[in-house]
Amino acid sequence: MAPAFGSMASGRAASRTQRIIGGQVYPRVPIPVDGPDVVMICIDDLNDWVGFLGHPLAQTPNLDALAAQSMIFDNAYCSVPLCMPSRASALTSTSPANSGILGRNDLYAADSRAAFDEDEGQGGYRADGAACLDEGICYEDFLDSKVSVFDHFWLNGYRTAASGKVYHGWRSTDFDTFDARIQAYRKAYVTAITEDATFTQVGSFKWSRVPTESDHYDYLIANWMRRQLSPELLNRRHRPWFLVAGLFQPHVPWRIPQRFWDMYDPDAIQPVADAV
Repeated sequence: MAPAFGSMASGRAASRTQRIIGGQVYPRVPIPVDGPDVVMICIDDLNDWVGFLGHPLAQTPNLDALAAQSMIFDNAYCSVPLCMPSRASALTSTSPANSGILGRNDLYAADSRAAFDEDEGQGGYRADGAACLDEGICYEDFLDSKVSVFDHFWLNGYRTAASGKVYHGWRSTDFDTFDARIQAYRKAYVTAITEDATFTQVGSFKWSRVPTESDHYDYLIANWMRRQLSPELLNRRHRPWFLVAGLFQPHVPWRIPQRFWDMYDPDAIQPVADAV
């Protein structure tokens, strides 16, 4: 029997037929289950700025169309207002008060902090198993010790696949397939756009207008998801799929294709009072 979603273990190893969590072997369901396919879309820092929740300016026609066919939870809150602890909480069903993950890069190993900062918070894994900082537990050690929602589906017969920012960092161990090209591509893309003359920064906010969207990393992630959902691939599957797409925008810095800037009149956008 697969461990319950959110249960505690220690350490992690996997094969095609089992996962070892906390020294205990959990076999994967050998016979494909007859379950629905699941698509999970993570949109970083979107908040409730979407048309179907009543935002006066946001133009989100595709999300609005999806919402029209869906059940909407319009009174939902994250457990902590920071990316790393919020994702760790949601994906392992663990309160930040219980996990101890309340901050950001102070929970990484000291030898990995530079990597974390260089990659805008998307890296920072333990490089060689070094001891973590005294201020907190290792983020990766915590995730290794918990049964994630992806573990739960995998152990119960699903094929799991992901692209983009799912966890806070590039973690592939929970998935059958992980689109690893996005990490290197995004870093190169970020470097190129940052060096461009159109890049602007005011305080903590950075933005740029990029000429096309076909080479934007979120576009590549969305296209990856479309390919996974193509009739050709769906007809070849032997198990139900749990597919995850993690989009980076609208998390700062804003690197936005020009056509999205053109959708809005700057004069109609009122500044937010006391913005941080």
